Amino acid sequence: MSDELSHATLKVRWAEVFGVAPPSRAKADFMNLALAWHSQMQADGAWRGSAGKRRLKSLLRGAIPKTVLSPGTRLVREWQGAVHQVTVLDSGFEYLDKVYSSLSAVARTITGTPWSGPFFFGLNI
Repeated sequence: MSDELSHATLKVRWAEVFGVAPPSRAKADFMNLALAWHSQMQADGAWRGSAGKRRLKSLLRGAIPKTVLSPGTRLVREWQGAVHQVTVLDSGFEYLDKVYSSLSAVARTITGTPWSGPFFFGLNI
């Protein structure tokens, strides 16, 4: 019972701090960590307000390596027993003799559902 109360209290605190309800399946440990992180960032003046948002975005841009796809690169993915091959072009991606503007459009064509193309092909773009 105390876990439920603790979880309920964390949900209220999350909404106060972040201005939105927590993710529906957020565990108490996760909410505790996020709230502690937020508290630490607020204590450090360099992270407050829009300056902090700019600083965080800058750090995140540098932390995420980008994969550069050169024209001629071939991406191969097996999906439901079939092998799908995409060729990177200067102006898009070729799949089954048709040019697509994005990998996500190719992934949607292959699966019939919305997908992140880079995720579908196992890339970090």
